[in-house]
Amino acid sequence: MLSARPTAGALVYAVLAWKERYWGIAFRSFYTLVTVAAVAFVWFLSQ
Repeated sequence: MLSARPTAGALVYAVLAWKERYWGIAFRSFYTLVTVAAVAFVWFLSQ
């Protein structure tokens, strides 16, 4: 449960990064992949 809050925050920041175009496309893609992996990890831990 401790990893759920930072993962939710990372998800919000990933959406903002794409919406506001904060970084280059490569770093946004990397950050999105890391966030998806974190969401999958939290989902795996909840099972």
